[in-house]
Amino acid sequence: MADSSQNIKQKAKKGVFWNTFSNITNQGAQFAIGIVLARLLSPEDYGVIALPTIFLAIAQCFIDSGFSSALVRKEKLTEDDLTTAFYFNIGVGIFFYALLFLFSPIIADFYNTPVLSDVLKVIALGLLFGPLQSVHFALFSRKLDFRTPALISVSTKFTTGAVGIGLAFLGFGVWALVFQSIAGSLLTLAIVWMKSDWRPKGKWSKASFTYLWGYGSKLLASGIINIVYENILPVFVGKVHSPRDLGILNRGTGYATLPHNQLCGIIGPLMFPIFSRVQNDKEQLDNYFRKFLRLVIFVQAPINLLLVALAKPLVVFFITDKWIDCVFILQMVAIAAVIWPLQSLNMALFNAVGKSELVLKGNIGVKIINVCILIPCLPFGINFITAVGIFRGFLAVSWMAYYAGKVTKFGVFQQYKEILPSIFLASTMCGIVFIVNSFIGDTFAQLIVGSIIGSVFYIGIAYIFKFQELHDLLSLVRKR
Repeated sequence: MADSSQNIKQKAKKGVFWNTFSNITNQGAQFAIGIVLARLLSPEDYGVIALPTIFLAIAQCFIDSGFSSALVRKEKLTEDDLTTAFYFNIGVGIFFYALLFLFSPIIADFYNTPVLSDVLKVIALGLLFGPLQSVHFALFSRKLDFRTPALISVSTKFTTGAVGIGLAFLGFGVWALVFQSIAGSLLTLAIVWMKSDWRPKGKWSKASFTYLWGYGSKLLASGIINIVYENILPVFVGKVHSPRDLGILNRGTGYATLPHNQLCGIIGPLMFPIFSRVQNDKEQLDNYFRKFLRLVIFVQAPINLLLVALAKPLVVFFITDKWIDCVFILQMVAIAAVIWPLQSLNMALFNAVGKSELVLKGNIGVKIINVCILIPCLPFGINFITAVGIFRGFLAVSWMAYYAGKVTKFGVFQQYKEILPSIFLASTMCGIVFIVNSFIGDTFAQLIVGSIIGSVFYIGIAYIFKFQELHDLLSLVRKR
C-alpha cells in the first residue's frame, strides 16, 4: 500500500480538485435548494424531519461499525474482507429498519407528534440502501479515487433537489423532505453500481470479521457516544419545546455548519488515506499534519466569521423574517465551528496510525465533561445553550489535541500556536464588517459590501504578511 511521496502528492492534488468541485457544486446547490424549500416550508416541517435524527444516526453507525475505515486502512485486502463487510452491513441494515418500523408509533408518542410514525417508516428505508454501496465507497477512498464519488454526488444533488422543491410547491409539506431523502439514496445506489465493477465474489470469513470488528468496534463505540452527545439538545428541544423550535435550531445550526461541512468534505476524505500511507514515516506524517492543520483553519476561519458578521442580512434576505429567530443560533454555532476541523484532523490521524482507541478515549472524556456543562444549561433556553457551545467546542478540540500530542509533535499548545494568526486575522475582519454594515441600512447592500470588504481585507493582509497558507492555496489552484 506504500506509495512514493510524489505519487501521494499527485493523487492529493487530484483529490483536492475533485472534492472541491463536488463540494462547491453540492453546497451551492444545497444552499440554493434550501433557500427555496425554507420559503415554501415552515419551521415545523423541518422540526418534524429532525425529530428521528438520533435513531437514524445510531442505526447507520451500527450498520457501518467502522468497517469502511478498516477496509481503507488494511494494507493487504482480500475479497473475503470486502464480502464479509458487505453482507454484515446488509444484515444490520435490515435489522435496524425492522426495529424502527416496529417502534415508530412509540417514538411518535414520545415526541407527541403523530405524523412522525409514518415519516419514520418511510425515511428509514435509506438504511436498506446505504449498506449496498458502503464497500464501493470504501474502495474509491482506498484508491484515492475522488473523481467518481464527486460525479455521483453532483449528479444526484440537482435531481433530488428538484424532487423536494416540486413536492413542496405542490403542498406536500414535511413529505417533500422525506421523499427528497429517499430519492437521493436510491439514485446514489443506482449510479454507484453502474460506475463500480466490484461485486461480492468472496465468502463470509471469520478471520476477516475478526479484523474488521477488532478495528471497527472502537470506532463504533466512539461513534455511538458522539451521536448521543450531539443529539442531547435536539432530543430535549423536540420533547420539551416544539417541532418549530427544533426547526429553528436545525436551520440555524445547518447554515452555520455549512462552511465546515464543505471544507471537511474537500479535505476530510484526503486526510485519512494520505495519513495511512505515511503512517510509518513520522517526519512525513508530521509534515502532512502541519500543512493540513494550518491550511484548513486559514480557509475555515474567515468564512465562518464573515458568516457571523452577515448572519442577520443573510437570513432576512434569503429565507425571510419567519426564520429570524435562528440568527443568534447561526452566529454562536459559526463561532464555535471555527476550530472544528481540528477535531476531524486529529481523528483522521488516530485512525490512520492504528490508534483508534485514542478516538474512543478522547471522545469519552470530552463527552463526559461537556455533558456536565450542557445539562445544567438546558433550562435556560436554546440561545444560552448555543452560546455556551463555544466553550464546549473549545474543550472538545483541546482534549483531542492533547491525545494528538502522543502521536505527533503537535499537542494542544502547538496546534493553537499554528492556527492563531489566521484566527486573529479573521476576527479582525469580522469586526470591520460589523462596523461598516452598521452604517448601511439596506439588507442586500450589507451582504454585497460586507462580503467584498471582508474578503479583500483578509486576503490582502495575508498577502502583505506573506502567510504561507495563502501561498500553498494559490499553488494548488495554479497547478490545477
